Amino acid sequence: MPEKKKQKIKVPRWLQILWGGFNAGVVMGIVDGLMIMFFGLAQFDRTGEIVGFLFWDALGLGLLGLLCSAFVFLALGRVLRTRPRILSVLNLVLLFLLSSTLTIMNVGWSFRSIRGCPPENARNILLITLDTLRSDSIGMGGHPFVRTPWLDELARNSRQFMNAACPVPMTTPSHASMLTSTIPAVHGASENRYRLHPTNETMTEILRNTGYRTAAFVSCFPLDSRFGLDQGFMLYHDQFNVPGDLRQASWFLALANLCTGHKLERNCRWTNSLAIPWIRKYTGDGVPFFLWIHYFDPHAPYNPPIIEQQYYSSRVTPNYKQYPNENALNNAKRAVRYTDIPPDPGRPEELYLGEVSEMDRGVGEIIKQLLISGVLDNSLIAILADHGESFGEHGYFYTHGEDIYEPALSIPMLFFSGFNSNLKGLDTRLACGSDIASTILPAVGLLPGRTMEGFDLLDHQAYRHMALIENFGIIMCPGAVKQRGIRTTRYKLVHNLGRDLTEMFDLENDPSEARNIADESAELTQDYLDLVTESFTSASARKSAVSEDLSPDTLQKLETLGYVVPSQ
Repeated sequence: MPEKKKQKIKVPRWLQILWGGFNAGVVMGIVDGLMIMFFGLAQFDRTGEIVGFLFWDALGLGLLGLLCSAFVFLALGRVLRTRPRILSVLNLVLLFLLSSTLTIMNVGWSFRSIRGCPPENARNILLITLDTLRSDSIGMGGHPFVRTPWLDELARNSRQFMNAACPVPMTTPSHASMLTSTIPAVHGASENRYRLHPTNETMTEILRNTGYRTAAFVSCFPLDSRFGLDQGFMLYHDQFNVPGDLRQASWFLALANLCTGHKLERNCRWTNSLAIPWIRKYTGDGVPFFLWIHYFDPHAPYNPPIIEQQYYSSRVTPNYKQYPNENALNNAKRAVRYTDIPPDPGRPEELYLGEVSEMDRGVGEIIKQLLISGVLDNSLIAILADHGESFGEHGYFYTHGEDIYEPALSIPMLFFSGFNSNLKGLDTRLACGSDIASTILPAVGLLPGRTMEGFDLLDHQAYRHMALIENFGIIMCPGAVKQRGIRTTRYKLVHNLGRDLTEMFDLENDPSEARNIADESAELTQDYLDLVTESFTSASARKSAVSEDLSPDTLQKLETLGYVVPSQ
């Protein structure tokens, strides 16, 4: 009998379509993963992690290709009634556009050009800003038992300014002052809801136009690019909801942003997992860099790792046995809401110190990577806080942005230079956060911008006699305390706008600001008050254009962080 021919299994056409789309997606996923690794946007320690990363990236885009094919052939094809070949081409084009868009979201910034030509022997610049860090909450600030070994070691090898203040105790305006070297009354972004207008000239723009590679990794919503601080940065990473670990696949990033866009901050581990690969990729090639890394860990609510919670447990002896009012208790509850720790007096402070230690570890990781990459000896590092935090002083509990007393105003500040050992030592001159750009640019051989008004703190001949300070309170709160004042090395005047109240403090003899000497030093107080009026009137005449973001999304996010009074 003749042998029967084996019949080929006929694969349904719809299955062939889906399989083809899946394979096309897999290929594009592998290309996407290779691009991410080439541009240093994912961090791996072992070969197995690379294989796993490529597998998940390819699988994710493969599924996207499958869905894309199903849409084109099984849905769109029935409507258009077009030839299968045309649909195939359309499917590949659509899939290519989707995958390319996801990839460009990750690496597109890498293709931006570096403008200008850097000066000979150009120095690298690292700016590390530590959000909500009290000057007395670290070892170099005199705290008796806090663990901050990296900051303390850096301080011993740096120029440490013992009398530094921020111009305003709020995140957005304080950082805007650092980058523009002007006070909020001049640059116009005086509160967290204001956008730094493009008419302001930033240190970043000067550096990029001079040939620097510029990047920023920020960790909280008040520094979102919508507020304008991204001017001049080739990369400004402000996706607070996405960790920088193996989940760097483009499809995962897009999905995470879509599903968890409500995230308003990230801890130092997430930020470092993005910043460290950038350092690995973009150092050592002869192009100088300006890298800004911002940590948000000590900001309320306080939620340090368990090991830090255990270390600081019952170590703080509170200065009070109970909270004076309901508002203070509510602030304490908010400060500990992500933990199982009760909001008893002293307990939030312990959590805060745990966050400070965790942030110190993050600083150490960055310093170690600079050392490994061989660029530490050619780098200038500026480290400072944007503002402090109140622990009950003057009736303010676990908050900032509502007053300009020392706990919220005084900040740690230091400059480390790998190429200038003469910077070491303590400096008691008055320093301000608005001096940062005017100090960094001359230190690397560049002139400050023509609109910059800060002092060069590394110039021994420069001496700041006073710092203008201000605060406009919680957003949209009719009862917010609006204050302006002046701080010198010895005295500070606090003038409450709209109220008949002026306070004068002798910081040298009364560092806790417990005694108002305005009446007994009436002549000195009046001189300072006149100087406040004159200085801010002059600043208003130089004020940049102002733009404000009062969109519901912005207000809701600021309210979550405590910067807006609810239901106002």
